[in-house]
Amino acid sequence: FLGGETLFGTGSLTIQSATLNPFNVTIDLSDAGRFLTLGGSGSYVLGGLGVVNGLAPPGEIDGGAITAEGVSLRIFNFRFVSNEAKSLGGALSFYSSFPGAGLVIHNGAFLSNSVSGSGSISSIGGAARVSVTNGADADFRDVTFQGNSAAESANDVAGGALSLHASGTGSVARCVRCTFQNNSAISTALSSLSS
Repeated sequence: FLGGETLFGTGSLTIQSATLNPFNVTIDLSDAGRFLTLGGSGSYVLGGLGVVNGLAPPGEIDGGAITAEGVSLRIFNFRFVSNEAKSLGGALSFYSSFPGAGLVIHNGAFLSNSVSGSGSISSIGGAARVSVTNGADADFRDVTFQGNSAAESANDVAGGALSLHASGTGSVARCVRCTFQNNSAISTALSSLSS
């Protein structure tokens, strides 16, 4: 699979494996592109999948595996492994400002994903960068974040594993029973200054 499905619209789509075991179905992007670009207020469900070796396309800075804006997205029983973006969300970048158009992520793992900005580009959310506002919600439950990283040659680096933000009336962002291990956020400029 060489990646690069772009879906815009108001419909719904479910992609899930028969066994719902993310080790049985793996989408290997081979550093050739991103799995999905989602927009247009649609509703999407992904279940029982592994998405590995995704890379944000040239000229785009977010979501090595998936970037989504203004949609409802539910992901469960999943693995995101070794996906990369330049600035925002190594595996997943999600933004919504619409009530009811939110993100639900349950029962899975983000492993060894990364963002690595340079110069004036920020590095935020090695595994995922999620921002919801104006009544949209984000809900992470029973998710493992391990070995993810955000690195930057300037000073603007945050969230080695996860950047999770909610603002505006009615928006809530949750991370319940999530596990964080061996994630890192490193500014190489600051590292070189301190050595």
